[in-house]
Amino acid sequence: MIIIFGAKKGGVGKSTASINFSIAASIKGIDAVILDGDGQCTAARFVQDRLENESLPKVHISQGRGNIAKQIQDLNNRYEMVVVDLAGYDCQELRSSLIAHPDSILITVTQASQPDLDTLEDMAEIVENSRVINPELMSLILLNRCPTNFSNEGNEAAEFIKDYPEFRLLKNRMCERKIYRDVFQDGLGVVEVEGEKAEKAKQEIEAIFDEILDIAQEKMGDKK
Repeated sequence: MIIIFGAKKGGVGKSTASINFSIAASIKGIDAVILDGDGQCTAARFVQDRLENESLPKVHISQGRGNIAKQIQDLNNRYEMVVVDLAGYDCQELRSSLIAHPDSILITVTQASQPDLDTLEDMAEIVENSRVINPELMSLILLNRCPTNFSNEGNEAAEFIKDYPEFRLLKNRMCERKIYRDVFQDGLGVVEVEGEKAEKAKQEIEAIFDEILDIAQEKMGDKK
């Protein structure tokens, strides 16, 4: 199973999403690896910090630059799940990852603001070009940093996304919560934190993980 977190714009919370997704997989007993394809090495540094706490479940990490298609294929043969964390712009790592394997699922992470949503036009073109080579590529959108007060911003973004048939919008969203930043520096995912402070974020990640996993299993089942 290959889950690719990408975006055409930086600062949308892509690494936060991919790392918390990976830890949720580990907590559920899935043998997962993160492939850090971003020159900023956010995921790799996170895992390094995490290694200082030997009591935490191990998160496997690999790094790749340039054409990472073969690296994804190799990791896919060795792990149950490959989670790819990419830079927030159009790059060789993004394009090569989308054609690496027919089971790949792209998660485009975006905020609900108009400048972020406007980048979907470019991402839609990248997806369509990738499907010429990999017609089974699935493309989802995850809304991140949504207001916690249930404003119309997220719903308006969902309406905007309907204009792009290349994507399927995930029902579950990540909200703007300080806890994501607080636990990140300790090498933790929110699903590992006990207490009321992290409960809503934990529920978000678990719901997103379950939704994506269901979609992936449905996709793989359709091929049988």
